[in-house]
Amino acid sequence: MPRALLRIVRDRQIERRAPHIGTFTFRPIAYIEGMAKPKVTFKPIRIADDNWTIQADYPGSDPREITGFASKTEIDEWMNGDRKIAWLRSQGYAK
Repeated sequence: MPRALLRIVRDRQIERRAPHIGTFTFRPIAYIEGMAKPKVTFKPIRIADDNWTIQADYPGSDPREITGFASKTEIDEWMNGDRKIAWLRSQGYAK
């Protein structure tokens, strides 16, 4: 696209000149608010040999602890299985 037809303006909006309709302004898809949801991150934490927890971090809220794991293997099974999705749904983070 020729430079004369495309100009970036304030707040990441883009202004275009279209000969048949004049000038119009739009926001690029990546900038539209609410498009991508922040993701929950899970971090296994070893407290003792037989006591493990998972720390779930969601941007904008306090970290949550998921307790009751006796080994890293149990955590791996939880994170790779249906229980993780069920927990996300119970917290309102998944449909």
